[in-house]
Amino acid sequence: GDVRLSVDQAEVACDSAWRYPDGAFRLMGRVEAVDGSVRMTGDVFELDPEAGIGVMSGSEVKVVDSTDSQNPRTLSTEKTTYAFREGVATYGGGGVVTTSRERIGSQSGTFFRDERRLRFEGGVLMTVDTLSVQSDQVIYFPDDRFLAFPMPAVVRHPQGGVSGSRGQWSMDAGQGWFAGTDSEPAQFFDGDLVVVGDSLVMGDSLGLAFGSVAIRDTSTRYRLLADTARFGPMEAARDTSRHIRLRGSASAWIKDGDAPLEVRGPELDILDGDGGRELTASKGAALHFEALTAAANQLVWNERYGRVDL
Repeated sequence: GDVRLSVDQAEVACDSAWRYPDGAFRLMGRVEAVDGSVRMTGDVFELDPEAGIGVMSGSEVKVVDSTDSQNPRTLSTEKTTYAFREGVATYGGGGVVTTSRERIGSQSGTFFRDERRLRFEGGVLMTVDTLSVQSDQVIYFPDDRFLAFPMPAVVRHPQGGVSGSRGQWSMDAGQGWFAGTDSEPAQFFDGDLVVVGDSLVMGDSLGLAFGSVAIRDTSTRYRLLADTARFGPMEAARDTSRHIRLRGSASAWIKDGDAPLEVRGPELDILDGDGGRELTASKGAALHFEALTAAANQLVWNERYGRVDL
């Protein structure tokens, strides 16, 4: 009853304990281990005091990090290994990490106490505030609210999301980058807008896409291709217009009535907002519309007025 052991600066308490000839301990019954801001509870604790390593198991093992006393972080699993001197906890066989605004489930994971870093692996499903993440590996720095994705990931928010083979995202800054592969390019989606490219860079509502960029809307009203693209709100727009600037081998396919309008040029600007769509080619363009082909130094197409000015 009320057995207590010390491991370096930590303390372990339980109802009963066995000591093996090699100096290891088996602690049983209402086991609690406290190491600074980290508290672990479970049914059985196998402790090697010489190595400073313990294995906690039970029907429900909890590891609570109270570094933020107002919002502690809790791991719930069935087995965890804790290295007291390094302050590293690992688990396998499934676990869930929660706070008041987070829920992260994965097959395995590692908590680095001193680095304030968490690594999740295997079927990671993560919800933080309004952000949701799906991947096979996520590295999370909770104090900085920063996410790193060494493997393919899909990140969603209420307005849309982004996916790629690897990337990073800062939740407080609302910015990050994602890269794709030849077979699986990076993808950004926002409402009916879909942007695909070799790599994407995003900050707030502004985005940049590089390498074999393709942009379309889900209603197939337009399809855009370019080497690079900038997408986001128009700087001088007074409405909710969406602005897309295409550069390098740019082309735009826009559905205009029954016949599509195709424009090619080194730089194209597309404005899609309350007043309808408008396409501008200020550095020269070629136009294809039904049987008509034309070229001009400048081109402006306006959906509202149904006309093309060359």
